[in-house]
Amino acid sequence: MILLLDIESTGLKPGVDRVVELGMMVTSEDYTVVHNKYSKLIWDDTYPEMLPEVTAVNGITTDMLKGNSIPPWVACADIEALMYSYGVRYIIAYNAQFDKEFISREMQVVGKTKYQDYKWLCAMADVKANMKCSSWKLMHVALDHGVTVNPKELHRAINDVELMRQMLVAADARPTEMYAYQQSPNVYVQAHVKKPWDDDGLSTQQAKKLGFSWEKARGDSRIFQKTWVKRIKECDLLEQQATFPFITTIL
Repeated sequence: MILLLDIESTGLKPGVDRVVELGMMVTSEDYTVVHNKYSKLIWDDTYPEMLPEVTAVNGITTDMLKGNSIPPWVACADIEALMYSYGVRYIIAYNAQFDKEFISREMQVVGKTKYQDYKWLCAMADVKANMKCSSWKLMHVALDHGVTVNPKELHRAINDVELMRQMLVAADARPTEMYAYQQSPNVYVQAHVKKPWDDDGLSTQQAKKLGFSWEKARGDSRIFQKTWVKRIKECDLLEQQATFPFITTIL
């Protein structure tokens, strides 16, 4: 069984901000059968107020949380209950590092440590087919895989879980293959493009279309000064290098 998971939070900083909504689905390993669906708002008296700019994105207000939520320790217990009851093998989230840091922090606060033994997969970076997508926003990746997207339903946890589920089905992204892909080392590649004034920006535009980013690789936090860089799985390196119309070097 697979646990698909998404959160909404008071901000972007684990350890400072808190989880305010948790959406989960327990599915079959091909994601086509949903065995359990879970959606809860989370709040207690230690939480900071929801900032207007955060509410503008996810639509969650402090008043909503105070009247319709469960405490974080209950949410943590519910995660464990689903994992144990269904024999979950993998937890999958979109941009999983973000969700994992927040959930791990909440688990630490309530003293749950066995949770850290579970394998996390990323529906963004661990799906090989996504490497060809020009944008890694969930909506854009889903569209690239032929999934219909309703923008009005984005940024609520259970809706994003459902969209992720449909995307994984469309991409035929099996968990065992995702895990193997995750384990392949990352390689950082520099594109040697011409100065924009030398070719009217043509090679720069080519680099962007091929997934290169300025100074920071997509899906990564490392900084490479004054460099067009792309993070590539080692297993894909030769295949991708063959498509580049410019010289590249490994950093």
